Parts: sequence; structure tokens; C-alpha cells
Amino acid sequence: MLESAVLSNGSATNVEMPNQELIQALASADAPVTVAELCRAFSAQDQRDPQAIQQQLDRLVQQQAIHRFAPYRGKADRFWDRSLDHYATRVITSEAEKQIGTKSDLSSRCRARLKDMNVKQLGDFINQLATVGQLHVGRFLGSQALRYSARPIGPQAMLENAIAQIAKRCSISPDAVRASILPPEPSAPRSTSPTETDLSDAALVMETIAQMSTSPSPAGVIVSIAELRRAMEFKLAGPSFDAAIRQLEDEAQIDLTTHPDPGALSAAEREARMLRGDGKVYDMLVVRR
Repeated sequence: MLESAVLSNGSATNVEMPNQELIQALASADAPVTVAELCRAFSAQDQRDPQAIQQQLDRLVQQQAIHRFAPYRGKADRFWDRSLDHYATRVITSEAEKQIGTKSDLSSRCRARLKDMNVKQLGDFINQLATVGQLHVGRFLGSQALRYSARPIGPQAMLENAIAQIAKRCSISPDAVRASILPPEPSAPRSTSPTETDLSDAALVMETIAQMSTSPSPAGVIVSIAELRRAMEFKLAGPSFDAAIRQLEDEAQIDLTTHPDPGALSAAEREARMLRGDGKVYDMLVVRR
């Protein structure tokens, strides 16, 4: 039953909608909508009075049955049956899916739709999404700025960024940079003699530690797990790096110390100090004497 109705020109015009019908209309929307957008959703034979809908929406907001959102591309408030956190998550992850960016860049692309959050609140919410794994955080080569993405920031994303930077530096198009990358010349078959075998992953880690230290002997050397990971990102990355560290620990060649205050680290800083398998946040690697 409708809550009330009036006659106009011999036909009934719906002044107010039942709560459930209005909530269902909001539930079918994929984002917060204005009163005008709600009215347009109904057929010409089922016209709704905008003022009555506005009053009904205001009451539902007071009852905490729906949520009110600040205007976007206009002056009219928007309404939805989902919360601000839900909407913010959708907007931020959608933008992060389109383009990798810094927190400032991502925030600026979302701010117009999320006026209910101030700049600090929006930045904190982006950090929360990264902490729970709904955003991925990483750095491009040669940059200390953290980047946020809906997907892991892997080799392809780093390569595309490097190509864009080269194109900008050389004032040419990214396609011209790609065209200048020639395939490597075919190499002669390698000898399989024992003297030319590759270093194991664990040996490669120890070699890198020696290069990072000024000490003539690696014994007793202490290095940061995060710095060691960065130093080896082109040689040994991800699971291979973690497995090599675990092998050295199992062989009693190194000891690992845990970080004294993981909560003070950013999500990216914690990730750089974690090894797959135990969820601990490590700090230093110590080579045994």
C-alpha cells in the first residue's frame, strides 16, 4: 500500500513510496543517486513526486536505514543503501584498477566523489585498504614514492613505468622507446663444466651481503632484510629470495631478528621485511661467525 496519494487531472499521482520499494530502488543502483535520478528510473506511467521522495529519503536517513552522501557533479545530495566505507572502497579500488598512482594521486582522483571524507580521512582509508590487502603497495625503480594498485605491482608495471620515464626524458613516445629495444643476439651454447656452474640462490645472497659490507669477511656482518631485498630485486626476488634466506637460516649460516615495533611501519615496509611462511616482521640478518 502507498502511504498517500492525490488526484491530478483525473489520474492518481504517487506522492510517497513505501519504504521497502524505495530501499529496493536504491539497492539496484551501483552508486549513490540523487532524487532526480531516482525519479528518472521510473516509467512515464509511474511518475513520482520528487518532493515526497526527498522527504521519505530524509526520514530513512534519520532511521539509519540508508545513507546520505555529499553532492557530486551538482548541488543535490545523493542517497544509497550502502555505507560510506563501502562506497569509498569501491571508488578507490576502481581508480587503483585503472591506474597505479601515489596516495596523493589516488586521493585526488577520488576526492570529488568522496567529499564526505576530508583529505586526512581519505588518506587514512587508503592506508587501511592497503593493510587489509585490498590495495597493493610498491615502488617503481629509482623512486622512493609508494605506489598503490588494485593488483600486485610486478615486473610489467615497473617496465611500463621505466619506458614512460625514458620517453619523457628523451622527448619521444613510449612506442618509440619500445621500438628501440632490440632482441638480444643469440648467444653461443654455454659450457657445462663444473667451473662455470651458476651460483646457488643461497650463495648469491651471501655474495650480495659481502658486497654490501665494508668488512673483508662476511662473518658478523649485520644487514637490513629490507635493504638486502632491494639490493637483490633484479637477481633474486619474491619466493626465491625468501627460500634462500630460509635455507641459510636452516644451515645455521645466519640469524634473523624480528622488528621491535612492526606497527610503526607502513604496509609496504612490513611487506619488505616479511618472509613467506610464518607471518613475522623481521628487521636484521646477522651472519654467524
